[in-house]
Amino acid sequence: AQGGNPRDAQAQAAFQQAVTLHQQGLVEQAAAIYEEILRSRPQHFDALHCLGVAASQRGEHQEAVEYFSKAIKLHSKNPFFHFNLGVSLEELGQFEAAISSYEKTLKLDANHADAHLNRGNSLRRLGRLEEALKSYGRALIKRPADSSLLVNRGHIQRDLGCWDAARESYRRAIDLGAIHESVFFNYANVLEKLERHEEAVQGYGRAIEINPLFPEAYFGRSVAFTKLGNLTMALPDLEEAVRLSPLSTETHVSLGALLMTLGQSSEATAYFDRAIGIDPVCIDAYRYRGEAAQQRGELLAALDDFRRTTEINPDFAHGYWIQGNVLMELGRVEAALAAFDRAVELGPTLAEAHSNRGNALLKIDRADDALAAYDRALEAQPDFAEAVFNRGNALLALRRPVEALESFERAIEIRPEFVEAHVNRGNSLKERGDLEGALQSFERAIAVDPGLVEAHLNRGNLLKVMRRFDEALESLDQAMSIKP
Repeated sequence: AQGGNPRDAQAQAAFQQAVTLHQQGLVEQAAAIYEEILRSRPQHFDALHCLGVAASQRGEHQEAVEYFSKAIKLHSKNPFFHFNLGVSLEELGQFEAAISSYEKTLKLDANHADAHLNRGNSLRRLGRLEEALKSYGRALIKRPADSSLLVNRGHIQRDLGCWDAARESYRRAIDLGAIHESVFFNYANVLEKLERHEEAVQGYGRAIEINPLFPEAYFGRSVAFTKLGNLTMALPDLEEAVRLSPLSTETHVSLGALLMTLGQSSEATAYFDRAIGIDPVCIDAYRYRGEAAQQRGELLAALDDFRRTTEINPDFAHGYWIQGNVLMELGRVEAALAAFDRAVELGPTLAEAHSNRGNALLKIDRADDALAAYDRALEAQPDFAEAVFNRGNALLALRRPVEALESFERAIEIRPEFVEAHVNRGNSLKERGDLEGALQSFERAIAVDPGLVEAHLNRGNLLKVMRRFDEALESLDQAMSIKP
């Protein structure tokens, strides 16, 4: 507390006694003396301020605001009064008022680093991130080795998507001794955004060393391991995250999705079931459970789950798209087309839905409309190899073979291992009379996928046309051995 304006030596002595008790942690005894002083000296602004501090320490922030405001009314030139008022206002969620108090503090004391820091915190809570970042920067000029300031600046830089700057702030904070699980966790998150997955694994590991019961850190490390292709290390981390956070639908769904990737569809479904038990409207759980059923060939069960996603959220474009995919597998093309129509209406940039809508249109001999659908898909995603390939098929149906060939070649350019595009390119070249070019395409398809029956058959038939009968017979025999 600051020195007051006592009117006599007795009040001064009482105030000093109260301050000493306050500093020793005897807050209630100190507060009783402050109140006694105010009964005889109601304009003793230091006693009012100290009562505000005591109220704040008890968590009674509205009472603290009243005391600080009275002290400021009597003596407006003390920066500590304004600062502590700002702290209590911030605790009450009155961030605009808190910012005003911190700014008044800084007018009286431009070097008040905590006022810059707290102003930044309030600005951040209001979503005024750029202003908050400047506040933290000013505080760091005063306290360049303050690790908590660096951490807060890192949070803002992270929220603004300034990943490199955030990484540097967190790293400096750690170097200065900010050894806390949350700092390493946020540092690892930023490293993950920068695709520095191995470093992210180490950061999450440090967070786990400090706090072995930190489910988010296990979850984050599992994501980093997955990005590195190390699924066997990702699996136990996700299992631990589920154990530590048994009511988290996100961890259950993620563990199920990983098990699906590992080919354990039935085990995966058990975790999706648990997620739905936790949250009966968890769209991701229904979506992944449907995909697991689809993997097992249980198409009607998959369709039920996919329909549940759009019952929960009628504007879920992805849900209509996946329904359309299953309906296509079931041979219900018109129903699939209706689902794709709804998907692209809700998600006009959903390239896969436009492309699959084109496939449905092509199935019912609406090649012109199919071509338009593929073009819409490519507007949304210009390097979408499947849409380019399908566009080629539509052009073939429209008897535009030259353009079709260009589409197949473009699909191969985007994805050199696209075997179906090599096969269709071969068919197109054969139609144009370029038999050697066609043969090379079929052979390239076989090199990529030796088990592709269509490529062997087409190669064999082409070799017959080229009168290379022994090779033709060998290729046709190979096709028969794959699919008797």
